Amino acid sequence: MKLKGILEGVPVVYSTERTQRELLPLKEHQEDDPDNYRLLPGYRVRIIPVFSAMPALVGYAVTSYVICDLADQLFE
Repeated sequence: MKLKGILEGVPVVYSTERTQRELLPLKEHQEDDPDNYRLLPGYRVRIIPVFSAMPALVGYAVTSYVICDLADQLFE
């Protein structure tokens, strides 16, 4: 956006929330060569468990904001 000269007026969504969870431990068969279990190079082998409904809930909140903005209504 900055390269196109748009410096303000674009709403964004982000979270500053820090997780309280730790990475899952490696399974016994992964300890010998954990790089074989990476999905992508440089990607973590162990993942943080995710509450599967959270992406949908955030999507609904963003959608509500957009619809209210388009209708010139207050978003609460």
